[in-house]
Amino acid sequence: GAEPTAHVSLDEGERTSPVSTDRLEMDIWSFARQHLSSTAFTTVWLHYHEQWKLAEIAACLGQPVSWVKVTLHRARKRLARLLNQRGQRAAL
Repeated sequence: GAEPTAHVSLDEGERTSPVSTDRLEMDIWSFARQHLSSTAFTTVWLHYHEQWKLAEIAACLGQPVSWVKVTLHRARKRLARLLNQRGQRAAL
């Protein structure tokens, strides 16, 4: 079947275009894996790559939905800061 395309941004108010190449997506996910804790990466992966709902992630990880929201917010903020320090535009 067709692979899902996510419109995801590290800045919550900004909309980005879909990731256009597998290479860029792989680089972004690899970067995220290297710079986030295992729990934060799992939360981001499930929400953006697997397109799970917040409640589904919360149930899977045994955490409240508010925890999932905070974890996603902090992960996006951290990745945006790190990517900006490297002079890269956040495409995740």
